Amino acid sequence: MIELEDRLANYRDVLDDAIGQRMAERRPGGGTVVSVRDEGELRRSNRALVLAAAALALVIGGFVVGAQREASRSEQTAVTMRDGRVVAFDVLEPIPSAAPPIPPESEPLPAPEVVGPAIPALAIGDSVMLGAAPALQELGFAVDATESRDFINGLDAALTLEQQGRLGDTVVLHLGTNGPIAAGDMDRMMDALSDVPNVVLVLNSLPASYTYGDGNNALMIDAAMTNPNTTALYWNDLVDTCPGECLYDDQIHLRPDGQEYYAALIANALGL
Repeated sequence: MIELEDRLANYRDVLDDAIGQRMAERRPGGGTVVSVRDEGELRRSNRALVLAAAALALVIGGFVVGAQREASRSEQTAVTMRDGRVVAFDVLEPIPSAAPPIPPESEPLPAPEVVGPAIPALAIGDSVMLGAAPALQELGFAVDATESRDFINGLDAALTLEQQGRLGDTVVLHLGTNGPIAAGDMDRMMDALSDVPNVVLVLNSLPASYTYGDGNNALMIDAAMTNPNTTALYWNDLVDTCPGECLYDDQIHLRPDGQEYYAALIANALGL
């Protein structure tokens, strides 16, 4: 740094001598002789000298900056110029580098809920099947039968079990007592049961006043003919061959004799 300061002092001395020679010529009386022409040239010379001085200062600043950078890499020096003059040297604080964001720890996915094992033999029905539930359970069926169940509600139950992967090898359906079956709902039911090896559709036995009975039975017969895994059990015809007192007075629901016969026909249809 001492050598650098000596060099800078020499530069300043040379500059002062040049300015002195350019800007003053003494007459015998001691005044400065400046013609109009010389005045213009003098101004231009002065401007050039000022710019040279600014450039020299910039070079000086460069030496200073270099020394500062060598002393500390964490500082930055800015040189501000205004009208050819060095105004200031500003030492700026280092800009901290933005650290990459730390990603949040990923939470482990919850383990899939274990719903339950597959149901090997399932019976879905309405109040007619509900009367025969004990006899069907003796055959090994899990019975899902409720009063006043429409076909669409039975479809919902089948779809839920299908989505849970709980349908087994055998499904028996007895639905349609409480209202007409839509063809689209029957198709959806067959799609839900398409991977079940053995499906039995129990046809409805209803009095003539239930005008939708024949239409429901026709849909089930067509489904059995279309799907090779499906069998139609003609309960509407076989109920008349039931020994004993099989039906209550409404000619729909099963007495104990009818419950045993009903379960035996289903077992026979499945080869149990």
